[in-house]
Amino acid sequence: MVRGHLDLRGSGIDLLPDRLVVAGSLLLTGCPIGHLPDMLSVGEVLDLKDTLITALPPGLAVGGPLFLENTPLRELAAHSHFEDSLDLESTPIAALPSELKVNGYLNIRGTTIDHLPPDLQLAGPLLLDAHRIRSPLAWPPCDAAIVATGGRR
Repeated sequence: MVRGHLDLRGSGIDLLPDRLVVAGSLLLTGCPIGHLPDMLSVGEVLDLKDTLITALPPGLAVGGPLFLENTPLRELAAHSHFEDSLDLESTPIAALPSELKVNGYLNIRGTTIDHLPPDLQLAGPLLLDAHRIRSPLAWPPCDAAIVATGGRR
């Protein structure tokens, strides 16, 4: 167990130990890591920007935002639940899973996502490229804010 933050940004690390618990943030930006261990637990931020992560492991627990920008991530498991924000900007993900729950903002800019699941639960703003979403946009079913851009920022 790591009691504080673990900052490995830009290091050559490509493997983490099984059942790793980080009480603070785990920062892996720019590392050549391709997969995360099962049962990884991070108390605050999990930053995976610019890594080779293609999937999230079973039992992943993240207490803060999860940043996946510029990764080759292609899908999220059905019934995924994120305690805070989820940033999928510039990933090749093409669809959001059923029963996705995000307790912060959701960023899908720069993806090929063109529709939102009707059972999406989102507590914060939705950031998207408006030209990619098929009209009419019938979502959101609640008072979540939508932040749309005409193109990449």
